[in-house]
Amino acid sequence: MALILVMGLPASGKSTFCQKMRDYEPELVATTSFDEFRQVVNGDGSARATRKSFETHCNLTIPSSNKPIQFIEDIFYLQSMRRPFQKLARNLNCSFHVIFLRVDVEEAMRRNSKRSGDLRQPDETIQKIHDNLEFSDDFTVLSSEESRSLTLHQLFTEKFRIDLPTRIPFLPIKPIPSGNSSLDSLDVITRRMVSEIIQENPTINMKHLNEARKRIFKNLKVHSSENICLGDIKLEILNEYNKY
Repeated sequence: MALILVMGLPASGKSTFCQKMRDYEPELVATTSFDEFRQVVNGDGSARATRKSFETHCNLTIPSSNKPIQFIEDIFYLQSMRRPFQKLARNLNCSFHVIFLRVDVEEAMRRNSKRSGDLRQPDETIQKIHDNLEFSDDFTVLSSEESRSLTLHQLFTEKFRIDLPTRIPFLPIKPIPSGNSSLDSLDVITRRMVSEIIQENPTINMKHLNEARKRIFKNLKVHSSENICLGDIKLEILNEYNKY
C-alpha cells in the first residue's frame, strides 16, 4: 500500500493531478481532498477544527479501504500538517510519499483569479503559503508539464522507484460498536460516504447531498445503542438525496 500526499500552492493543479491518477487505475487508486471535505463540512467550526476532523476522517477510512494507492491532496505547506499522515502510513506499514507540484506564485495567483466561490483565495494567502513553505529534500517535485504528462506507472517506477501496488483483497466492513464514542466515528464515516458520492457523481447537488447526510446521521444517532452496518449508509444517503 502507498499513501501519497499531493501538496502545493492553491491553484497549482492538485485536484486535476489526483483525478488523472485515479482515472488511470480506478480499481487501485482512491483520492481524498481537503477542499472537498471542507465543502461537505460546510464551514462548521474553526479552520483548525476542520483540519483535525479531516485527519480523523482519513485515519478512520483509509485503513478500511481496499484501494492500495491513497492520494491525499491539500496545501500541506507546514511539516505539522504532513506529520499526522506520515504517522498513519507508519501505522499501516505502507510506503509514504510527498509530491510537491511546483508552480510560480505569480502563475498560481493568475490561475486562482479565474476561480469563483470558496475555491478562490486572496492573493495575500497564496503569498503567505509560498513564503512559509517548509520544504523537505525527500519531496518528489513535479513541474506543471510533468504533472500533466506523467502516468501512474511512471510515477511509481521512475519517481518513487518502486513497483505499482496490486489490488488489496476486499475486507468486509465491520459493524460500529454501540456507545457514545461511536458517534464521532459515524459523523466522519457519513462525511466519507458523501465524499465518495461526489467523486462518483461530480455534478451532484452538494447542498442537497449534505442535507441528506445530516438527516441520515440524525437517524443513526437515535439508533446508536444498536450495532450499525456501514455497508448500508451510503445507500441510505443516496435514497434520502433522491427524495429532493
